[in-house]
Amino acid sequence: MKLYPIIEPVILEANKAFIVKLVIENDVEEEFNIVPLIELEIGGKTRMIFVSEAFDLKPLEKRELSMEMKVPNIEGIGKIYFILESNGKELVRREKPIAVIKNYRDKPLFISFVWHHHQAPNYLPDGSFHSLWAFKHVYEGDFYGFDKGGPYNIHRLMHQENPSIIDNDHFSPSLLEQWSIVLEDTSRYEKSLGSQNLGKIKEVLEFFQKMVRNKKIELLGSMFAHSIQGFLVRKFTLNGFGEFIKELLKWEWTVGLKISERVMGVRPRGAWTPEMFWSMELLPIYNSLNIKYTVLCEQHFRLSGGDKDTIYEPYILEDLITGNKITIFFRDLELSNWISFKVDFMDEEEADTSAREFIIKLFERYLKYPGKICVIALDGENWMILPRPKKYSAYFLGRIWKYIGELKGIFQTIALSEYLKENPAEKTLYYIPYGSWISLSEKQWIGGVKDTLWRNIIEKIPWIEAYYMIIPETKRLKLLYDENTPLYKMMKALSISLDSDYYWYAEEKVYQNAINMWLKEAYRIARQQLSKIDISIVKERDDIVIIEIQNRIEHDIKLNVVLKHRDEVIRNIHVLIPTLKKEQIYLPIIESKGCEVGIYASKVLIDSYKIN
Repeated sequence: MKLYPIIEPVILEANKAFIVKLVIENDVEEEFNIVPLIELEIGGKTRMIFVSEAFDLKPLEKRELSMEMKVPNIEGIGKIYFILESNGKELVRREKPIAVIKNYRDKPLFISFVWHHHQAPNYLPDGSFHSLWAFKHVYEGDFYGFDKGGPYNIHRLMHQENPSIIDNDHFSPSLLEQWSIVLEDTSRYEKSLGSQNLGKIKEVLEFFQKMVRNKKIELLGSMFAHSIQGFLVRKFTLNGFGEFIKELLKWEWTVGLKISERVMGVRPRGAWTPEMFWSMELLPIYNSLNIKYTVLCEQHFRLSGGDKDTIYEPYILEDLITGNKITIFFRDLELSNWISFKVDFMDEEEADTSAREFIIKLFERYLKYPGKICVIALDGENWMILPRPKKYSAYFLGRIWKYIGELKGIFQTIALSEYLKENPAEKTLYYIPYGSWISLSEKQWIGGVKDTLWRNIIEKIPWIEAYYMIIPETKRLKLLYDENTPLYKMMKALSISLDSDYYWYAEEKVYQNAINMWLKEAYRIARQQLSKIDISIVKERDDIVIIEIQNRIEHDIKLNVVLKHRDEVIRNIHVLIPTLKKEQIYLPIIESKGCEVGIYASKVLIDSYKIN
């Protein structure tokens, strides 16, 4: 005997009628006298039992019943049971999660879905793509309840089916850049990707652009690649390059925000912090870029310091020394992980039951925190496809959105910035701990071959930093954001070599190769530029040593000339050499005899000479 109960509401209203449908199928060669029963259990107690009239069900017969029932005058959470009995024996029992509301609160629970759509810059220095995930996740996929297509297309379709839903989407600049690359030169990529697939990419991008313009989606920004910022700041600081890595991160953010604005038509005010990897040293970077808010994990909240209450409200994070501030939202870890890791269902009914349970969990939060905000933040694609495609995952989320849309007065989806307008942060935190969403750790990005890759970075970073630092700051600011300059190309190459995803999957040769090739490219540019500095010593007088430095780089440079005697610094001379010019430095022989003169670009010794 098979029983398929159909009940649309997840949350029933006390004293109101609701409809239950039962599809009953006799799948054996035997006739039964059937008695349908429905039992409502709330708060662990049976609150209502409904017994329908008995009827005979012939062999292989299928029958559908529709019953109207009235909800008792109670409030709480429980289950509704559907039972078929025959001759006093239970044949089959099914259940669904249910809740009853008696008194609506003054305000709904505001729900903010935050989707992190990201693909690393999956191309090499020669421009060829080594991986096509940025495109395949648009048009490749087969998810129940939707036309064929990948996760990015599914998000589009879900918005079309649920027009009342507002959410927050982070399209990483490296993802937007890859879409732009193929759409701006379709003739080049038509053969490898196919004209139909290029059309689908264009359709998806244009849909999201429209949703952002119409404020149905709030656009979150981030840095160009997807660096594990807190980890990088700590690692590079321990190796003497902390200030440079902060400059690189600031450059990545500036470039990333520009790409987002160019492609999507809006400069994001809120930010996605890659891997939710926080460090307090990121606060001045975010502040300098006028980033208003970001999302971190409930795990960060638990160990944060300050005036704390609940994760269901925004907080000001303030550095008391510098005065830097940013607003922080904390994601609900249970609900975020539910979508991330618990959506591999056998069929649509199992997916729907899980969606109903999800709604019940939201209802629990509504009862405790009306008017507050529940942030559900996670990857926009991986929850549907890893470790393998999950056929009913999209259907599950579609059901959640449908139920939320029907429960007006209880739930309301909202953009993060819109919530802040009416509910500005009132409590202040002074500390949020270091670490990522993975147990506040860095473990996913270290160990084995990953440590070897980091050592390669650290070995070559002095030369990369040296080229960056020899450029006077006023000149550097102009060169940094001109895509045709060696400086821009070096910074971009280095940022790609540090992308989080490459280290996440670093056991795979394709990503090891990508890291090494981009690091090699950044190093090549730095060495090539530094090689344009020529140094010579000319003894022209008996009492004077003349050092001549020629700058063949197409911008001014600044260097240190250091005179040492047995490792003791006798003189440290700072020189500024205009582009394509020579500069001479005069040193007394009496002072210089037996010394070594070294020419430094930051920490790198470009050349040295022994003065006899």
